[in-house]
Amino acid sequence: MNRVTNERLSRRTHPERDLLPAALLAIVLALAIVCIGGVLAKAHASDTVSVRAYRTQVRRAEKWRRMARRERARRLRAEGGPWRTATASTYFEPQSIAGPGGAYKGPADRRYLVAHRSLPFGTRVPVRYRGRMCGGTVLDRGPFVAGRTWDLGYRVARALGFSGVGRVEWRVR
Repeated sequence: MNRVTNERLSRRTHPERDLLPAALLAIVLALAIVCIGGVLAKAHASDTVSVRAYRTQVRRAEKWRRMARRERARRLRAEGGPWRTATASTYFEPQSIAGPGGAYKGPADRRYLVAHRSLPFGTRVPVRYRGRMCGGTVLDRGPFVAGRTWDLGYRVARALGFSGVGRVEWRVR
């Protein structure tokens, strides 16, 4: 018999010789998987902690920004904001206030009304004119004439001694 045949016969009679390297390889692979899994688990845990820490920092920063915004708004409300100058006119049309664009549904001559294009309804606005001051509430939209910012209702105009078109000072309260 030749040498190749002897090797084939010995493998058949001693199969454990072929299994030994495979078993060692399986054990090494299992250990490698366990080790890599542990490292990955640690890496994931540290990533999770860092993500949590980042989210916490973001939440705290947002909270501080909200608090600062509220504080600024509170201070402005307390101070009343800066006085501004604008062109105003008078209007005496109660039906426009009770119309579809107005917020007040009642006798217009009994309220201190002002009309503004963008301020929210219910905003209180002190107005000064030639040394007199009177507060009005935004309850209508207008004026719809170029260059004018305010329409003053009958009672506000009368309290200020204002008629026609003129420059007034105002601020949001």
